[in-house]
Amino acid sequence: MSRLTEAIDRIVRDHSIRLLSVDVFDTLLLRGTRPEMARFARVAGMQARALAARGVAVEADALYAARMIAARTAYRVIRTVEGEREGHLDLIFAMVARALDLDPALVPVLAEVEFASELDELAGNVPLADALMRHRAAGCRVVFASDMYLPEATIAALIARKLPALELDGGYSSADHGVTKRGGGLFRVLMAGEGVEPAQVLHMGDSALADVATPRAMGIHVLHTPRPPGWQRIHGLRQKLAILHHRAMLRRAA
Repeated sequence: MSRLTEAIDRIVRDHSIRLLSVDVFDTLLLRGTRPEMARFARVAGMQARALAARGVAVEADALYAARMIAARTAYRVIRTVEGEREGHLDLIFAMVARALDLDPALVPVLAEVEFASELDELAGNVPLADALMRHRAAGCRVVFASDMYLPEATIAALIARKLPALELDGGYSSADHGVTKRGGGLFRVLMAGEGVEPAQVLHMGDSALADVATPRAMGIHVLHTPRPPGWQRIHGLRQKLAILHHRAMLRRAA
C-alpha cells in the first residue's frame, strides 16, 4: 500500500470524513513536463491544421498570440464573484475568433482541438483513483475541484476517458462558478452543494496554496500531493525554454 493511500485511509478513519475532494490536473490526471505556454503553442499548431482542413488559413503563431491575449482579457472583463475572477474557455475562444475575424461557428472546432490535445497530454493517476473508488464504495462521496478555465462537463469527460472505472459524485470548476480554490470561494460552493461542514471534508491536490493553505485555513482536512522533484526540475527547465519561445512567437505574430 502506498504512502498516499495510507494517508487517505488514516485521515478518513480518524476524522469521520464524509466527502473526498480531489484536484484534477497534476493530481488525478497527470501531465507530462510540457509547461502551459508550450502546450498552448502545440494546440495552436493543431488548431491551424484543423482550420486549414476546413479551408480557413490562419497561422499558428497568430492563433497562439490571440489566445494568450484573449486569456488575459477574459480574466479582466469577466464579472467578479466574491472578489475573485476566473476565465472560461468558451469566452477565450470567442475572443480569439473575433480578433482573427473567424466565423463564430468555428469556435467549437477550436475547443474540440483543445480537448483532443488534453487527451493526448494526460495520464490517469490509477493508484489514486483506486483509493477514491474504495472509499466511495465504503460510503464517502467523491468529487473533483479544479481551478481551471475548462468547464465541469469537459473536465468530467477527460476524467471519464482517462479513468473509465472511476465513478464520481460530481465536480466543481472555477470556470463555471467564477470563484477559485486559491481564494476559497470554490470550496464554499462545494461544501454548500454537498451539504457538508469543513471538518467532514478531505481535499487533496498538488498546489501548496490552492490545495493546502487555503482549505486548511477554512478548517478542511488536506493532503498535499506534489509532483516528484525530478518532474519539477525538468518542468522548470522546459518552462524557461517555453518563455523564450513564447516571446519569439509573439514577435512573429506582431
